[in-house]
Amino acid sequence: MRHRLLAAELRRLRAEARLTGPVVAKALSMSPAKFSRLESANVKPSPDDTRAILTYYGVPEDRQAGYLALVRQAHELNWWDDHVKALPPGYVEFVGLEHEARTMISWESSVMPGLLQTRAHMDAINSTGRDYFAMPPSWVRVRNQVRLTRQGLLTGPDPLEFVAVIDEVVIHRAISLLRTIGSADLVREQLNHLVVMAQSPNVTLRVFKLWDPYPVLAASALVQLKFAAIGDVPGLTHPDVTYIEAVTGGSVTDDEETNYNTERILQFFLQKSLDAHQSIRLIQRIADQNGD
Repeated sequence: MRHRLLAAELRRLRAEARLTGPVVAKALSMSPAKFSRLESANVKPSPDDTRAILTYYGVPEDRQAGYLALVRQAHELNWWDDHVKALPPGYVEFVGLEHEARTMISWESSVMPGLLQTRAHMDAINSTGRDYFAMPPSWVRVRNQVRLTRQGLLTGPDPLEFVAVIDEVVIHRAISLLRTIGSADLVREQLNHLVVMAQSPNVTLRVFKLWDPYPVLAASALVQLKFAAIGDVPGLTHPDVTYIEAVTGGSVTDDEETNYNTERILQFFLQKSLDAHQSIRLIQRIADQNGD
């Protein structure tokens, strides 16, 4: 997140200075291609490059300190960096942004949100997915571990605020998957886990009733991340981010139009779904019906 935020700030400061990229690159003896990659967050800037750019834009030294702190933080390794080979690029980017988010709002139409899956549910997804998506067993283990580590965001000292809307079919599909690898005990474990997590103060779970109509979406899941102010630069906040997941993979964007449309869609699902108490009662009723 800090890398993306820094790139956006460098673009903003250049625009404020009414300068073009090629002009700045030439003045700093930097290739236009390198400067473009810095501004588009394709490469991480060094402290020296950042200091030179900020000085050229006339940013006072006392304000430069906050930006330079972002540079140092952007170069720090994170826990997910050890797993990038086993994860799709869009998902890696999402995990890094999710780690920094204050609030996450999601809609799932086919699969239980990863933050709410039991380990058995993860195993069931992977066992059925072997027929469609070939990947080494070690990658499967990595993806499970990443998902389990992500779940710590809901239970840590400063937990993520998570609002999840799921199609009721997600629950029934989870039951079907779990029955393929085990007994009713696994089903009860997953549904009880949903109820327990839904009662956490930072988690809101809403169920969209089966057969209730909703707009046809190209994505199987929509997620919007919202952020708090960060760093020592006054007023510096990362814009909202939308993560769109489809069968072919996921993509991250902070495009204003996409975020606006995503927020409208998510609000529709929130308004039309069961409220939190009704959702919990529905899950409990389904659990009772599938207890044997």
